Amino acid sequence: MKNTVKKIAGFAMAFTLLGTGTVVTKKISPESDNTIVASAITSIGTGSQIGQISNKNGGIQGMGMYNNVFYFVTQKNNSNCKLYRMNMNGNTSEISLSKSDSQLIGHGNDLCVAKCNGKLCLFVVDGQNNKNILLKYELNSAQTKATLAAKYQLDKNVSAVTLVNPDGNNNLKFIFRNERNIFTAEIGRNESSGKKKTTNSGNIQLERGAAVSQGICYYKDLLIVLYTDSNYKYNYIQVYRMNSNLKIDGYLLDSFKIGKNSKFEIESIDYSNGNNWYYNTNENGYCRLYLNTSLGNAINRIVEARYYEMSRR
Repeated sequence: MKNTVKKIAGFAMAFTLLGTGTVVTKKISPESDNTIVASAITSIGTGSQIGQISNKNGGIQGMGMYNNVFYFVTQKNNSNCKLYRMNMNGNTSEISLSKSDSQLIGHGNDLCVAKCNGKLCLFVVDGQNNKNILLKYELNSAQTKATLAAKYQLDKNVSAVTLVNPDGNNNLKFIFRNERNIFTAEIGRNESSGKKKTTNSGNIQLERGAAVSQGICYYKDLLIVLYTDSNYKYNYIQVYRMNSNLKIDGYLLDSFKIGKNSKFEIESIDYSNGNNWYYNTNENGYCRLYLNTSLGNAINRIVEARYYEMSRR
């Protein structure tokens, strides 16, 4: 049995994850600073390395997965961006970009992947310079070249992006993040460039010591949120519950801490086959990708507890 304490919307709550999968909550006295109780954070290991590349072309930023392949951005000085793909064996190849597209990506803070009319597409947010822009890049069949297909101007600044439905024919449902604020938007899979309106989906809380906003990931009614501390050594992974309307419903289900004694900055997070969770890091001159089974097991226990709770209603 695991007992943790979380701070949500002005009061803390204790969650007990039972072996049966049920979730028990109770109110606890509020703290004054509106942050999460630090002692409630669960520390987990860094996981197993999948592969790495040198950071000579810049640090790694946004990363997304599709069919067990990683797609990610590296950038130097927020302008010299490169796109890469890496398979599960760590074999890496560059995806060519035009010079103008390389500059347009900017910082490339987060990335997600979807199938649009039979073509694999990468959706990228800058997060620093062009903060309200979502870029859509189409990959050729050999996945050796990316071409700008659309440029969407959002009505909010955003720094992270994830998709609810990467496959299918329905409109793409995006979730965006800007600091503590979460937004959503729908965009047609073949929709051309233009202005897009977002919908407010609620706010998330800030871990003590967390300073740098990183990527997000949607998974089975959960929103996974990343932060890094100001020393770039420790990273916080938060798990929030979202309702059927993609609104944060007020519950922080769990919080994890991953780090090393040297630089270890987690930039983005994604999953494959449900149980396997991956993230990319900047550390000690390298851009690396990791599999973290401990994190995956913890997230899936939360999913099981959530489904059990709903079945009892």
